[in-house]
Amino acid sequence: MRTRGAPVLLALLVPVVTYAAEPVETTICEALAHPVAFDGKSVRLRGTVVLRTENFSIVQPCSGSEGPDEIWLEYGYPEEAPTPFCCPGGFDRNNKPIFSEPRVNLVRDGSFKKLKRDLAARRSGKDDHGDDCSLFRPPSPECQKFTVSATLTGKLSAVKLVAGMGGFGHFGLFPAKLVIQRVEDVTSVEVKLHDRPAP
Repeated sequence: MRTRGAPVLLALLVPVVTYAAEPVETTICEALAHPVAFDGKSVRLRGTVVLRTENFSIVQPCSGSEGPDEIWLEYGYPEEAPTPFCCPGGFDRNNKPIFSEPRVNLVRDGSFKKLKRDLAARRSGKDDHGDDCSLFRPPSPECQKFTVSATLTGKLSAVKLVAGMGGFGHFGLFPAKLVIQRVEDVTSVEVKLHDRPAP
């Protein structure tokens, strides 16, 4: 004999799926102006992405600032850091990189691949020290082929620096860190020789 209550019982046994809150749309300047308010939140922001030795960040000129304000970047799991710096999370006993917790999984789609490819692109020729541009990874500023901008979504951590230190990235000099989950709207503009950034 079939029991009419069975479908109801099965429905009750199905787990409820919950969705993460939508990321907060903000700017680099706003996040850095109110670090406590954004700490630990998922955010979506846009800026110029910088990749150099000891510097992987997203920048934006902010009003009243002497220069661009920067947020340190970290790829989500399982992508490793694209530049050497002191001092990353390090490696575990199996020589695998230690990632930030809670772990953010990176979407490695076409936009991410374009960002990674264009940041690593180098022009032909030599740098300001006479070394071939092909020798160094990431490329030195004068050897970079593109200026790259992107919209990034990820988990933001932020602190108030004490005496300019105690933050994130190289020697803790950055007041905020974004662990990247998704990359969108990558725009790359070829750098002309007379527009090269300062080292």
